[in-house]
Amino acid sequence: MVKLIFGLGNPDKQYQSTRHNCGKIAITALAKELHCLPFHLTKKLASNIASTTFQQEKIVLAYSTTYMNESGLAVQKLLHYYQLSPSDLWLIYDDIDLPLGKIRIRLGGSAGGHKGVNSVIQAINNDQFIRFRIGIKPKHLVSNVSSFVLKRFTLPEKIILKKTIKQTAGALQMALAQGIEQTMNQFN
Repeated sequence: MVKLIFGLGNPDKQYQSTRHNCGKIAITALAKELHCLPFHLTKKLASNIASTTFQQEKIVLAYSTTYMNESGLAVQKLLHYYQLSPSDLWLIYDDIDLPLGKIRIRLGGSAGGHKGVNSVIQAINNDQFIRFRIGIKPKHLVSNVSSFVLKRFTLPEKIILKKTIKQTAGALQMALAQGIEQTMNQFN
């Protein structure tokens, strides 16, 4: 049995610490917790990959070398390569509708306007995968969402984000150990 845990984000250095890269930040934190660094570039899968075994289950951690709006390409290639179904996919990403500091876990549903999630749904023609959503909602209404998600966190936000990323890595480990249902009951 294999589980694919994929963190959405953009590849360039200029995007590393932006709100839209929460998935990539969280997958890197999880890799550290599971002692499976470093990630290695696999061009044919359009991804950086690290893997480990957790309670006798192979875990593949990945993030894309494509831009956010083309994330589905990498996810599709990984699912095909490892012969996995969408139900074996856990996707981690930022959610502008969820307050900063909150995480939510759910199975399936729409992309909710998130272009990276939409890319994944379109590429695999399925929305029935687990989502770990990390809140980035602004305190005030923003006129340009695209610009907002590509900005870096402020110092006070970074403090909250650090705790949230640690909480997300903990939720992922709990889900691996105890299952999604129990994890959703605790974190949602």
